[in-house]
Amino acid sequence: MQIPIEGFGFHAIVGGMGMGFASSAGKRASAWVVPLVVMMLGCGSSSEQGASPVTGPDEGTGGNGAAGQGHHEGTGGAAANGSGGSSTGGAGAHGAVGGSGAEAGSGANGGQTGSPFTYGLNLGYYNPQLNDSEESQLGLAAGANSHRHKLTEPFLDRWGDDIHVQELSGMLQAGEQDLVCFLVGASEAHSTAPAGSADWQREHYSPNNLYEPIFTDNGQVNPNNPWAAFVARVVTTYSPYIHTWEVWNEPDQVGGHWQATSSWDTQPPNPSDLIWWNDTIFAYIRLLRVTWEVVHHLDPQGKVALGGIGYPSFLNAILRYTDEPTSGKVDADHPRKGDAYFDVVSFHYYPIFSNGNSDAGAKGLLHLYDQLQTQLEKAGVSGKTFIVTESGAPRFAVDGRPGGKDYAANYLMKAMALAQNAGIDRIDWFILGDSADPGASSSPFDYMGLYENLMNISELGQAILTDTGVAYATLGGLLAGAHSDPVATQALGSPSSVALRTKQGDRAYVVWAETTAGEGASATISVPASHDVTVYRWDYSKTKKTQTLSPNGGAVVVDISSAPSILITPMPVP
Repeated sequence: MQIPIEGFGFHAIVGGMGMGFASSAGKRASAWVVPLVVMMLGCGSSSEQGASPVTGPDEGTGGNGAAGQGHHEGTGGAAANGSGGSSTGGAGAHGAVGGSGAEAGSGANGGQTGSPFTYGLNLGYYNPQLNDSEESQLGLAAGANSHRHKLTEPFLDRWGDDIHVQELSGMLQAGEQDLVCFLVGASEAHSTAPAGSADWQREHYSPNNLYEPIFTDNGQVNPNNPWAAFVARVVTTYSPYIHTWEVWNEPDQVGGHWQATSSWDTQPPNPSDLIWWNDTIFAYIRLLRVTWEVVHHLDPQGKVALGGIGYPSFLNAILRYTDEPTSGKVDADHPRKGDAYFDVVSFHYYPIFSNGNSDAGAKGLLHLYDQLQTQLEKAGVSGKTFIVTESGAPRFAVDGRPGGKDYAANYLMKAMALAQNAGIDRIDWFILGDSADPGASSSPFDYMGLYENLMNISELGQAILTDTGVAYATLGGLLAGAHSDPVATQALGSPSSVALRTKQGDRAYVVWAETTAGEGASATISVPASHDVTVYRWDYSKTKKTQTLSPNGGAVVVDISSAPSILITPMPVP
């Protein structure tokens, strides 16, 4: 018997075109079996909880269920040209050469550091033999120190409000932190979905009675507002473990009909175009408002996040309208626009829907972030934080999309490093494991896993890390708890170098050779150092091999490639 797992859907972030897909995944021929040196969770086995797995598309669809469609405008972007340094291999390759910034020393020791980055993960659902506590162990072994959870009203109605309390407590004790959870899906009695819709279908239709008062006259959450009551149940039960709540999942999903989004900067979205919401933008703002009011009423640490959006124009609409149900106008009962009802901008990004290599893909994530930030700035909105709760890349090139083992591993490391430096708080990688063998699927989403095909494994020792998982284990293992250092990054003078300060107080650099095509660039980089520098290549978590370089003239010169390396040296640096 196993604790049931809530799965998730996703949408692709696409530039100029859309694409349908269903999630699943694959298996590598070259096998490295991960040594599962992970803490056993102190939450008991799932069989002790007495819940059978929920099968079918309505529960646990993250691994091989819910079909999604393409989404998003203008990701990718051309790789930036380098600023100095010789390089070889790969068209347009250039190295992250220190130049004046590294040599001058001003800023090399950095300034005020940012927050630690959360290395997150979407777990998925694979088979009844693998429960989500065990999936968390696999995630920790692969470098992730958090995950994106999911809760629905039908799920809690069926299994009880506290079904995940013990396992979440155990996950946190084992090393996870800063969990985020998306809330989606109303029960049949509380949904606007057609009668007889399955649970998973109701995740694509708004809850009913959203405009009932949120609170009663005595200040209690109003049971006649079903969504308010559901949020109260969740927050009351799970706020000891989760404080960030995403509101729905991809409410701006348009199923590849990206042309519909072109008017959203001036007109409200058509409800029929929002295939995973099927209601007005005003109703979504109302959903945000109800959630925000209840969360902040019950949990002083609580934060409300948008539901993993993909279109800047959808954010524009949220910022432009209120929850007034007919036109989103400001009136006495609806005095505030949508920005009042969220604390965090959550967005989704997949690089495969634009051309280019891992460099172009990582820059595309930053481009979308910049577009969303611009919408906030134009509306005069400040104080919001950003998270990416889905992003992934396939280790095989299928369906005419970018892919490959180097592409996926390199994108993961570059995207995480650049996102942290830009001020994004977390990325939740999609996904824990492949759900198809190599060649068995035409969907790139089946091959984004940190592990080879998990659909048929019966015990943790059978899980085999992919190169993507090896890269994540290296990154998370070395840099968990590290703070970004934008001043020191700027001093390096290269777009393909990120400086951080580790939790031990050392200087760390994530560096790679940038190129406009392929994954075969090579170059050298000069970084400031007063002490020996330890070089960790992308696969350090597997090989355990390092290189030690001694400084000469206040710097070391390191050979680098398209695959990021991590350099660590004691502070201070010159």
